[in-house]
Amino acid sequence: MRVLVVVSGILPYPRASSGNPVVTWAVVKSLLDRGHTVSICTFHRWRYDLYRDEARAYLEQSGVRVYDLDEQAPPQHSNRPSSAISRYLSALRQAVAPRASDYFPQVAVAPLLADAIAAEQPEALYVYDFPAAAVVAELSFVPPRLTALVNLNHLHGSAMRRGIQTKGLRSWVNTRLTRLADRSLARIELRVIRTSEWVVGHAAHHAAWLREQGIEQCFYLPNPVVDNVGSRWQELRQAYWANNGKPIILFIGRLDSIINRPALNLLAFEILPVLEQELGTEGFQLDIVGAGELLPAIEDRLNHPSVRIRGFIEDAQAEFLRSDVLIVPTPDPLGFRTRVAEGFSYGCCVVSHTSNALGMPELVHEDNALLASDGLGLARQTVRALRDPDLRNRLQRRARETYEAKLDAAKVCGRIAAELEALARQHVTPTGDKQS
Repeated sequence: MRVLVVVSGILPYPRASSGNPVVTWAVVKSLLDRGHTVSICTFHRWRYDLYRDEARAYLEQSGVRVYDLDEQAPPQHSNRPSSAISRYLSALRQAVAPRASDYFPQVAVAPLLADAIAAEQPEALYVYDFPAAAVVAELSFVPPRLTALVNLNHLHGSAMRRGIQTKGLRSWVNTRLTRLADRSLARIELRVIRTSEWVVGHAAHHAAWLREQGIEQCFYLPNPVVDNVGSRWQELRQAYWANNGKPIILFIGRLDSIINRPALNLLAFEILPVLEQELGTEGFQLDIVGAGELLPAIEDRLNHPSVRIRGFIEDAQAEFLRSDVLIVPTPDPLGFRTRVAEGFSYGCCVVSHTSNALGMPELVHEDNALLASDGLGLARQTVRALRDPDLRNRLQRRARETYEAKLDAAKVCGRIAAELEALARQHVTPTGDKQS
């Protein structure tokens, strides 16, 4: 079978510094392992794509042809109106009569994608996330496709603006127009996604919303995570723990992302003071790992003797393995927390905000993780895990068992590959039940 993978932003790559390229690589690898021919179309390079050339070389060495449409597309210029009145009129038009290009400028490369499809003659498309899906939806004819989604863009936009205060008439008008635009974006998303034969929602609550809106061809699968340690996970953890001078609490993820900033705010202002009160300054070490810049107020608060801000680390495997607790205090109920699934793969004891269980129903309080709904609760659950080694060991075992049973990329990507094979044969009934 010939499969064309369509992605916007970052190329699939196992050593990337964010979740999406790791997930798409897991799918590509599964297809290659099953003997299929894979090519990739990418466009609209993301500013955080640190490994573009390295990823492209890696893919081509793996036998994957890469079409980088940015190399052929003319530079994209902002079409933002210059005057305030023009901007208001444009925002009103966008709210009342939205176009896909208002939200997804990537659609400009649709003719180039059509050329790549004509050259490759794929029997099925694997399309990752809304920007890529919007481009594919512009084409008059495409092979059968499976579209995978992690976030709903209209909810992501709302999260970006959360907490922004409005002052004066101009801000009030902007806020109202933006809310109208969010509703318009939701309609665009549904229009785009209806063109796909099958849709994988990689966040359970978003998949449920899509089905409620009439996207009956949508089913839930967790974000796939490649197993880097296998049966040696306990042996490796013991080896790393032997070098720990004190209990290590790990926070990992981009420090300037929309998702992580509220999490870091909770960590700095609500969780850290309780940890210091309960454990003492010398009783723990909080490691902050990830690329990007902290907000000044958060950075000032994390300037603490028990905190190490490590920055970006090339290979995070050792960080997961040496941690006593992996803390994921993300309060926004968006997407799927890939770092929780990664932590499970390494047998981490996870303390997570309850919001993360909405997208990841495999995350269960007192079974394979400890959950809480606010900073104080997250701090107390962290202290509890550090003080109770039997509890911590049990949660680590259950985390790894959950990963092996439900989150392993070999199983999740096998499902995706099977659906693509079915699409290529024009038998498009999914092999699994539609999950909520």
